[in-house]
Amino acid sequence: MEHVLERASILCNGSRIERKDLPVQIREANLPTVGDTRGTSHEESPWVSRSVESFEKELIEQTLQKLDWNRTRTAETLGFTRRTLFNKMKKYNITPIPK
Repeated sequence: MEHVLERASILCNGSRIERKDLPVQIREANLPTVGDTRGTSHEESPWVSRSVESFEKELIEQTLQKLDWNRTRTAETLGFTRRTLFNKMKKYNITPIPK
């Protein structure tokens, strides 16, 4: 995720990373982005005051759910190695939901 954000910050036009600045796999995942305030004011937006770790945890969880907990595809989509994804899942206490 760190590498994805670094790349996006280099490619973005201006001081804000937009959805268009992210890799196609993340853009097509249709996940919310930091500062996504569509339909709300900044004060009401759940993404405005979030820490990077909170945002990262949420992004990992949503991507895992969207990809039916396929950790290989999730890691690829987020630009992680599988080992990094497993370490982040452990750090954030993310466990698969039983089917």
